[in-house]
Amino acid sequence: MRKICKIEVKNDNVVKGIHFEGVKKICSISEAISKATSRGAEEIFLVDNTKSLFGLEPNYKMLLEAAKISTLPITFGGGINSLEHAMKSYAMGASRVYINSALARNHKLAMEIAFRCGRQSLSGGIEYRSDGLIDNECFSECGREPLKISVKERTNLEADYVGEFILTSITRDGTMIGPDLDILDSIENKRIPLIICGGINIKRDESKLKEKSKENRNFSGFVSSSSFLIN
Repeated sequence: MRKICKIEVKNDNVVKGIHFEGVKKICSISEAISKATSRGAEEIFLVDNTKSLFGLEPNYKMLLEAAKISTLPITFGGGINSLEHAMKSYAMGASRVYINSALARNHKLAMEIAFRCGRQSLSGGIEYRSDGLIDNECFSECGREPLKISVKERTNLEADYVGEFILTSITRDGTMIGPDLDILDSIENKRIPLIICGGINIKRDESKLKEKSKENRNFSGFVSSSSFLIN
C-alpha cells in the first residue's frame, strides 16, 4: 500500500483547496517535503493544476526545488502536454509524469512517452465527480471541463497507455470525509495499478484502505494532502 503525499503548488507556494477551489497558501515546498517525509510518506505527488487550466508550461521551478531536497520519488504533473515537457521533467528529477487533460485529448502523447521511457514512468490522471448527471464523470482542466465519459469507460480506453491511474474524487477533494472505495470496484481492468485520492484521513481510514487492498488486488496506494501537511 503506497503512501503518497500530494503537494499542490501555485507559483512559488504550496496551497490547499477544497473541490479544486478555494486555494490558500499553507507552507513552503521545503516545509511540505519535510512534513511529508517525517510523517511516513513514501512518495510525492507534485502538481500545479493552474498550468493546465491556463495553458502554461509546467512548474519546473518547483520541481527542481523539490528534487534537490527530497529523497522520495516524485510524480510531477500540471501542464504537461508534449514529449518535450515530459523529458524535461525526468531530467529535473521526476520519477513519473502525470497527465490528465493531455491524456484525455491525445493518446498519442502517452504512447510517445511510454515508447521513450516505458509505461511505468507515466501516471494517468482521472479526475471525476460522483454527484453529476453521469455517474463518476471525468473532468479535465482542473475540474472545469466535463469529458462526458465515466471513469470505467475511460480506464478501459486508456489502460494500455499508462503504468497506473491516479483516481481523484473532485467531490471529496480537501474534505477528509473519507475515501471513495466504491470507485475501485467500478473499474473492469484488473491488471493496472490504481491509486485513489480525495477525502482521506490516514489515522481514521488506513485500516479500511488495507482491507480494501486485500479485496481488490490492483488497488496499490492512496494519496493524501491534509494528513501529511496539515493535521
